[in-house]
Amino acid sequence: MATIAALAVPGAVVLFLLLQWAIAVIPDGVDQSGTPVGWDFRAFHSAATLMSRGAATAMYEWPFPGELSGPPFVNPPFTAFFFLPFVAIDVVPAWGLWVVLSIAAMAVGFRALGVPSWPIASVSAPFSVPVFFALRLGQTSLVVFLLMSLSYAALSRGRLKGGGAILGFVVFKPQLLVGFAFWWLSRWTKMRPAIVGGFATGGLLIAVSLLLIPDAWVRFFEVARTLPSLYAFGDSPYYEFAMWNVVVNDLAADPAIISWLSLALTLVTGAALVWFVRRVNDDLALAFSAAVAVALIGAAHIVVHDWALLLIPVVLLWYRLPEQRLAWTAMGLALLYTTLLSPFIVLYQLDAFGMALNVAPVVLLVCTVIAARIAIARIGTEAAEREVDLASS
Repeated sequence: MATIAALAVPGAVVLFLLLQWAIAVIPDGVDQSGTPVGWDFRAFHSAATLMSRGAATAMYEWPFPGELSGPPFVNPPFTAFFFLPFVAIDVVPAWGLWVVLSIAAMAVGFRALGVPSWPIASVSAPFSVPVFFALRLGQTSLVVFLLMSLSYAALSRGRLKGGGAILGFVVFKPQLLVGFAFWWLSRWTKMRPAIVGGFATGGLLIAVSLLLIPDAWVRFFEVARTLPSLYAFGDSPYYEFAMWNVVVNDLAADPAIISWLSLALTLVTGAALVWFVRRVNDDLALAFSAAVAVALIGAAHIVVHDWALLLIPVVLLWYRLPEQRLAWTAMGLALLYTTLLSPFIVLYQLDAFGMALNVAPVVLLVCTVIAARIAIARIGTEAAEREVDLASS
């Protein structure tokens, strides 16, 4: 009962936030902060609209020209291909359709991961902060969740090339693949078919878009160099959950710190992942979970809606190591409350000390280390049990 209550509290708070947001949005399509409905989706819709008009390079101009709106479009050019069907619909109903499709993608993802109660999981997940933000903003996080879940399902059936091919589509958010890059390249002999599959689909998307809209790629790389500055928006007290970032009162963050810290974290967490995969003897569920966690800890430009991907290790660990479900519940609740309370903790730090660090990635790092220790210990126990069985037989 205590666990149910602990889960219900953040869910009730998110439901309250959702209702408050909806009440504010309904009259004029703008919420309490002045943000139009489906703000991030507007960037995808605007980019696709410009592509359909033959002005692909204008995708990377900001503010968008004419009647188009949204935050800067910073994804690779081929991302706009996937949103071309929405161009025929006005942006608000298009966002509504995208939300429905995102929830359906999440449901299929849960089913692919083997969750028996996938309908309940699909209804419950939006009451977590990351999924709530993914739907509210119209982000692509739940599509990534679907692709990674399908990839895992294929890999678990021994279809390495198919699993890699599915994951290759995530190249539209390449930073989320950093963990898989370290894992698969470090196990080249075993994972070579998956690497080939990933390069086949990801490479095809890149090659086709290079042929069709080469100038857009030039603009994309020009814009990519400005990403650290884009994520150094010091005027937001919430800092929009930008992960590893130091916030100082009345000062924008230093983009160089963001870049170097992200690079250092990528290398350190990537090396730790390689070591971990070897220690757990390439156990698929554990390695896949670690690859997701490494991306969220060590990759650059991770924000709160990307944390919807934590649903994958939550499910995989729950079924792979059921004897540790109390630990998984405790860590899950810690992460759930952290994402809910993070902005308020940041505000407290700013008031008390004049500077703040988002505590969410720190909590995720601690939980990941604890989970890794549990997994390594369990794998060692399982190996010892197998040796005893062999000796006795």
